[in-house]
Amino acid sequence: MTDIEETSEPILYDPLIKQSSPATPMWNHVLTLGLLDLYKKYRDQVGSFQIKSMKKMWEKIAVEINTQFDVNFTECHCENRWRVVERNYKKYLNGKFGRRYRYFEYKKEMEEIVRKRNINMNSSPKKTPNPTTTPEIKQVRLLTIPFMPTPSKMPDLKPVNNKNKVVKKNPDTNHVLEQMRRDKKEFYINVLKLRREKLNLLKEKLNFYKETRREELLLQKQHNELLKEKNQLLKGSEREKIHVTKTELV
Repeated sequence: MTDIEETSEPILYDPLIKQSSPATPMWNHVLTLGLLDLYKKYRDQVGSFQIKSMKKMWEKIAVEINTQFDVNFTECHCENRWRVVERNYKKYLNGKFGRRYRYFEYKKEMEEIVRKRNINMNSSPKKTPNPTTTPEIKQVRLLTIPFMPTPSKMPDLKPVNNKNKVVKKNPDTNHVLEQMRRDKKEFYINVLKLRREKLNLLKEKLNFYKETRREELLLQKQHNELLKEKNQLLKGSEREKIHVTKTELV
């Protein structure tokens, strides 16, 4: 789904997002805060009986935001606005625009959404071994073995230490990093494209100057040839006058 157009509110500017048309409802600071609050409220309910899909969630958010603020947004408008804010938040985290523009208007709200998402991911139920039943099961296995196992093959009866478990990376963090890489790649591609266009323009100007200079030299050459012919004609006429004068004198 494509991004909606960037509004005039003080949010990080994205040159890849088209400008808003007059027919598109305009977002402001208050409406955007309401959208983020509703997203934080209903995002965890997706997949439940009340909200079965993301589409249903955006429809519910559109209905509530229209009722609260007396506006006329569709679910597509709400989803596109969320994607614009999310993309600019990722650019803010990447520090892409330098220290001068390191300000994001919805930083607090986005941090709360990401923090809540991380808590929900980490609080999902996990199956852990029961320490009371583990020794009994291992004891049965030892009785069924016809020979005494070596110390290297003895089962480990140490209690499980959850602190030594490797913490998996949050899928949302990986998604953010991947989106940052794609945005950075797209940014450099656009920069190279602009530089090529500028170089081509300079080449065209240089060729134009060369052609103009060549024409000036050609005109100068023709002018010199005309002056040369004129001088030759003048010299010839002066010789004829002198010859006629001498003849008259004789």
